[in-house]
Amino acid sequence: MRKVSEVGSIQPVEDFVSMLARRDSDEWVPKAIREMKKTITDLLDSSYKGNTYDKAMACLNALRKGCVEHEVSFFFTFCFQNLFSVVPALLL
Repeated sequence: MRKVSEVGSIQPVEDFVSMLARRDSDEWVPKAIREMKKTITDLLDSSYKGNTYDKAMACLNALRKGCVEHEVSFFFTFCFQNLFSVVPALLL
């Protein structure tokens, strides 16, 4: 598995999974979660007629799975609640 230090926009799910798998620091899991949340928000912000919704949903699914696997489901709940505060503004 390649060592990734940030969640990029090309392969965000793969980058997120790679960051979660890193064991050289305790900071990778929280950093991966923060960056995935930002990536999801960016995908929704930059969507044109829903063209990035599939990728955003794949990222959201990966975020949920990663949070559950690392026993930090409260991070997912927090991120999900924050996304709900952003989404209505995007749909206007």
